[in-house]
Amino acid sequence: MRADKWKSVVISVENYKMLKRLSKRNHRTLSGQFAHILEVYVKQNLREVLELSAEDVYPAEDVYPAEDV
Repeated sequence: MRADKWKSVVISVENYKMLKRLSKRNHRTLSGQFAHILEVYVKQNLREVLELSAEDVYPAEDVYPAEDV
């Protein structure tokens, strides 16, 4: 798998089952359904999405977790 094109995500089993049911109902793959949901969200909330700063999208603590000292 190309790391520059695809990424893995972790979701709860409950959300996975919901996504799987939605994707089956809509004749999409799991990744296709997730992308569709994200696309719809962005279209409906474009102003909020555009106002996100890089820190909102990529918080430093997520990228570089603080070490317990």
